[in-house]
Amino acid sequence: MCDRQMMLSGVGELTRSSVAPSAWVTRRRRGAAARRRAINEQSLCCVEQFETAVTAAGGQVHWARDATARPTRIVVELVRAEDADELFKVKSMATQEFGLNEALAER
Repeated sequence: MCDRQMMLSGVGELTRSSVAPSAWVTRRRRGAAARRRAINEQSLCCVEQFETAVTAAGGQVHWARDATARPTRIVVELVRAEDADELFKVKSMATQEFGLNEALAER
């Protein structure tokens, strides 16, 4: 059975027994990679739409290249620029993920 036939709906169900083991693994990996690409593209689109909405409302979005040191530096720099004594945080998981509390305490 060719790939095109397997993709057509109603032609038949693709099962492990209908495909050689190495082909099965290859198809699973290709499918997983396609799924990851689709999710990443959709996520980026949603984040860009969010940035557009925030900017239109007068806010500012900061982009970080990584999920560890850079977000912490961005927040600490913003706090320093405002000479703030207090900070209101909404998402505590982000605080744990990149050690924001510790970085602010050092300030």
